[in-house]
Formats: sequence, structure tokens, C-alpha cells
Amino acid sequence: KEIIQGASSPEIKVIANAAAVSLEMTVRNFTAQIDSLDESFGALEDQLDFSKSSFEQAQVSLANTAQNMFVLYHQLDNNLKKLEKSRNQLADQLALVNKNIELGLAAKIDALDLETSLLELDASRTSLLHQKDALLLQLKGFIGLTYKDELALGEMPDAEKSFIDSIEFEKDLDSAVENAKSIKTKELEMKNSSITGNQRKYELQIKEQDAALAFTKKYHTLVEAKDQLLVSESKLKAAELKLGKGRISREIGQISESQLNTLLNEVETLRLEVKTNSASLFIETENYKAMKAGML
Repeated sequence: KEIIQGASSPEIKVIANAAAVSLEMTVRNFTAQIDSLDESFGALEDQLDFSKSSFEQAQVSLANTAQNMFVLYHQLDNNLKKLEKSRNQLADQLALVNKNIELGLAAKIDALDLETSLLELDASRTSLLHQKDALLLQLKGFIGLTYKDELALGEMPDAEKSFIDSIEFEKDLDSAVENAKSIKTKELEMKNSSITGNQRKYELQIKEQDAALAFTKKYHTLVEAKDQLLVSESKLKAAELKLGKGRISREIGQISESQLNTLLNEVETLRLEVKTNSASLFIETENYKAMKAGML
């Protein structure tokens, strides 16, 4: 403006005006480029923040997967022990039937039925052993070991039976939706796209509904796991009482040794069932916590 006001001839004024317009356009262009860079930098920051969050979530997800494999390994082990108990009982029954066959008190078909059941249990046992071995190899690879490396797994932690009582589901549901990875991913996608207005709102609502439904199902699974544990614990207490009475009855000759062994096997089987259900409650509790934090 100073150049224009101080110009002494029309030609100089024209040149000065043209220069001023050119300068203004250049400034606007630079401003637009700076704004564009700011937007790009902002988007890059969003991407970096999201990548950092994704990396942290991936770490937690890996730990959670390893934890699930650890629990599954113990559950397979418990199932194998229960199967062994059942097999031993069948083997005892078969031995008794064979004696009765020799005495003419039982038919050969009775023994054949038991032998078939034993073969079926042996097949199931082999299948479970293969699953257990394969799972151990997977777990080794998952934590960076080779198939030759030794891996000693610790005992299952006790389940938090009181955890459910401390849950404030509505608050946890809000946290789970707010932290849901699927929603954050969708928000980033739409931020870098042309989706706006009602369509943007609608697509986010769908993701929120999906996250809320998944978390609600996880809560229901957790409650059911606790119920199953409580039922199995109640059955175990009843079986232990029967065993105590059975031992007294055996001492005074009211029941046979075989009947007492049946009561003992029932208690041991139920103890394994309690262990299995406790493991299920443990992992469902951990999964609930992870989903609430947006890690699943």
C-alpha cells in the first residue's frame, strides 16, 4: 500500500498494484500450504497416537491370548484326569463282569459292551493328549521358545468369585464402548474420508451398538461361569458328605468296598469339575476386564 500511495506516475501505480496483488496471492498460497501442512501434521499425529494405542492394545492382546492358552491347557489336563477316573471305573466293572461270566452269573455280551466303552474312552484319551501336546507347542512358539525348549507351566490361579458382586455394569458398559478399538478405528477412517453428517453418525452408532452387544454377551458369559462354579462346588460338598457317611457305613459293614470306591471316585471327579469351572471363571473375569479396557 505504501508503494501504491507513493507512486508518481500511472505506469508505476499499475506495476505496484500488480506486484501487490501478486504478493497477496503468494501470501495466500503460502498460508494455504501451511494450513494444509498443519492438517497433514494433525492427521499424522492422530495416526501416531492411534498406532501407539494399537501397539499397546496388541501387547495386551498377546498377553491375553497366552493367558487363554494357559487356562485351556489346564482344562485339557483336568479333562484327561476325569477321563482316567471314568476309565478306571469301567475297567473295575469289566473285571467284575468277567469274574461273573466265569461263574455263569453274567453273559459275554455284558463284557463286550464294557470293552467297547473302554475303547471309546481310550480314543477320547488319545485325542485329548494330542490336543494337549499341540497346545503346548503352540504356547512355546507364542512366547518365543522352540519345540525343544522345556516349558513348565504353573498352577491355575484362584478365580475371583467376588468380582462379579463389585461390577457396576452400566458404568462398565459405557467404558467398554468408549474404549472399543472398533469404534476408534472407524472414527479414524471417517476422519480421513469424506463421510460426514448423518451418515457419519449412523456408522458410528452401528459400531457402538456392536461394541455394547459384545460386552453385554461377555458379561452374561461371566455370570454363567460363576453359576457353573457354584453349582459344581455345591455338588462336591454333597458328594463329600455322602463319602463321609459311606466310610462310616463301610466300617460297620453296611456297604461294600466297591460302593465306597464309587463314592470316592465321584468326589474326585467333582473336584476336577470344580477346578475346570474355576479356570473358566478366571479367564472370563480377565476377558471381561480386558474388553472393558478396550483390549479385546
